Formats: sequence, structure tokens, C-alpha cells
Amino acid sequence: IYYVGRQEEEPFLAMELLPGPTLAERIKHEGVIPYPDAIRFAIQIASALKHATIFDLIHADIKPANIILAGEGRVKLSDFGLARMQKQGEETGEQPVAGTPSYVAPELLQGGAYSIQSDMYGLGVTLFEMVFGKTPIAARGESLKEKLDSLKNDEVDFPSPWPNSIPREFKSLIQRLLAKKPEDRFANYSELLESLRTIEPVSTTSAGFAPRLMAFMVDQACLLGCLAPFAISIFVLQGNKHPQRQLFIPIIAFLSLVVPFLYLFLVYRGWPSLGRYLFQLRIVEEHGLPPRREQLVPREVLRNAFAWLFPLALYFSLQSVSLSIAIEYSLIGVLGLNSVALFLLGRRKALHDYLCHSNVVLAVDKNQLV
Repeated sequence: IYYVGRQEEEPFLAMELLPGPTLAERIKHEGVIPYPDAIRFAIQIASALKHATIFDLIHADIKPANIILAGEGRVKLSDFGLARMQKQGEETGEQPVAGTPSYVAPELLQGGAYSIQSDMYGLGVTLFEMVFGKTPIAARGESLKEKLDSLKNDEVDFPSPWPNSIPREFKSLIQRLLAKKPEDRFANYSELLESLRTIEPVSTTSAGFAPRLMAFMVDQACLLGCLAPFAISIFVLQGNKHPQRQLFIPIIAFLSLVVPFLYLFLVYRGWPSLGRYLFQLRIVEEHGLPPRREQLVPREVLRNAFAWLFPLALYFSLQSVSLSIAIEYSLIGVLGLNSVALFLLGRRKALHDYLCHSNVVLAVDKNQLV
């Protein structure tokens, strides 16, 4: 409300003019909301509900019809006509239930108290409807009692098979928002917002070939530089035919394994490689989310195959020419497959990105590097 006044004997409120339509109208006409937009809308709604708690308010009627599109990817939460104070929700005894049944939390249908968790349930139904175009639980039965019982007791009807365009983490979030017991939902809106931002796709541009190549070359040079002292030591000892010194060769070769292990440990801990840091590249999984650590490690093993195989080929060339040749052919094969993936396939992704379902994008700032 911007202004309260009176025109002669008629009181009036001056309020923000929103272009609309409502989210319910958009879902009706377009079917579903793209996943990235749906998550961003949910973040805005949760932020509005969090702000309402500053004034001790529970909205009590969260549904798509009460969310208005405000242009440029923004939504506004409207219609606080059924809102109540949180302290009202803490009162004992049965309370009258208002709202659309499909969006009402199960505990309210059983006479429970309104709470921020009951608003979270309505948000969960709304978010599910945005992404899948339908409510998560259908009201079954002929009578009103049968329909309400089905809403209280039935489980969420997730699509099967799960669509590839939606990350699995979204299902876990919905399951928590739509938990039958309010205590199984999020404790507060800060916790909910943190989970929503975790599954929000990254808005970045795919990295071009040049920065990716430069980052790759920097990383290979660093790894080969770290392995060089071990390789030089082995060659020096190999030239010295003293039996006791020959015993140090396998020991040094074994110690050289500390380089890949340390590198992969740092990757697992979330550190970017030097090349990605210098050229501000970020790794995301296929849905635009930060990749799992378990996903990054095999990706880096494949990405740095040259750094691992080249010193290995040099070492085995001292022991077995045939084994060394086999490793060299493997190295050529990896480089060849990478070239095919990069230049002949339409998506311009490296082999390790195809295998690990990842993408390389430009980071907005260095705090986003993974």
C-alpha cells in the first residue's frame, strides 16, 4: 500500500499496479513453467513469506492464483485476506480451515494449527504444479470427505520415469516440503531458501574453445611440472647401474603417485584447478547445478589422462618397450576421441564432459568457481 486517502466520502488505497497474469493463468495457458524459472519464482515467494514473518504473519493461502507475474522474471505474492498472526496459529483447539483444499496442509485438514510449515506445504504444491503442470496429489472420491481424506493420506504422484530435464535433488526438496508432518518440513525460511538456491541452475554462458584449451594447457603443464622431478630422478638412477641405487626406482615411481592423489583430493574438496581459476571457468552438471564431488573426480581423471599416461609411458619405456607402446597408443586414442567430441559432434563438448554429464561455463565471478 503506497497511500491511504479519501475522495470526498469514499476512502481508497493506492497500491502497486501489477501487469499479471497470475501464475495460475500462465500454467493454464502454457502448461508448465521452465524449471529454472520455477525455482527462481519459488525463491522469490519464499523470500516474501520470510519477510512476512517479520510482521508475525502467516499467509494461509499459498496457491498459483495468489501469485502475480510482475514482469522481467519477477513474481509478487498477493491476497493476504486469509492471513493470520503466528500467535493465532499457536492457539490450541480446532480452528476453521480456509483455502483451496489441494493446497492446504494435511495437519490443517485434521484441525491442526496454522504455521509457517503449513505455508511451506502450499508452496511445495505450487512449485510441483509449476514444474509438472498438475497438483502432486489428486482429490479422489465422490464426497467431500473422501476427497479430503485422499488429500490427507495419499502420497505424492511423482512422474515415472523421472524426466531427464529435472535434477533428482528437486524431488528431495518436494518430498520435504510436502511431508505429512509439519515438523518434517523445513524449520524456517532461511533453511528453505538455502535448499532452493542449491538447486537453482546457474545463469552463465558456455565457455568457448579458446579459454578451455588455455586452461587445459596450464593444468597439463602444472601437473607435468610436478611429475618432472620424479621422472628425472628415475632416468638418472636408470643410467647408474649400481644395484642398490636401482632399488630406489620403484620407490620414487610409487612416491610420484602423490601428485595425482593430491590433485584429485583438492578437486574433491572443491578447489578449482589453476587453469580454470585463471580463465574463470566453472564446471556445472547437465542441469546447470554445481556438480557433485563424486562427479568431479572421475571427470578430472579423464580430463588429465595425458598428464597421467605420458610419465607412465616414459617410466615403462625403461622396463618394457611393448608396454610403453601400448600406453602411448592409449594416449593417442584419448586425444583422438577428445578431438572427435570437440570438433565433429554438435555440442562441442570434450569426451570427459560427455561421459560425466558436465558442462564448462564462464563464471560470473571467482567466488563461483568450482
